[in-house]
Amino acid sequence: MITYESIFNNMVPEKKMIIKGTQPKPIGTRIPADLSNTDCYLCLKQRGYKNPTYEVVPGRILQVKEDGRVEIEIIYKVRNHKDYRVKEVQELYPDEFGSTPEQAVENKL
Repeated sequence: MITYESIFNNMVPEKKMIIKGTQPKPIGTRIPADLSNTDCYLCLKQRGYKNPTYEVVPGRILQVKEDGRVEIEIIYKVRNHKDYRVKEVQELYPDEFGSTPEQAVENKL
């Protein structure tokens, strides 16, 4: 039997990229993502401390809100249930995600 708890515990990004050699920038030097294109990228995790690599997942811009935040949709798959997909919506500012995978790492919080 599949439950909500088992779905959320087994969510993994449908597509992800590993980015090496790019580091997050300080808050004042970040470049906001281009909002004219609906495709965007979000940096999720960091692995390793000596040679850090970052996991970047693709997303889609749904809408830009009046306060400047952007709704981004990310699609996850559920491990052990290949037919299930979960859509997650996050609200972020344009300097918290990127137009390219490298920019997403640079704008990582």
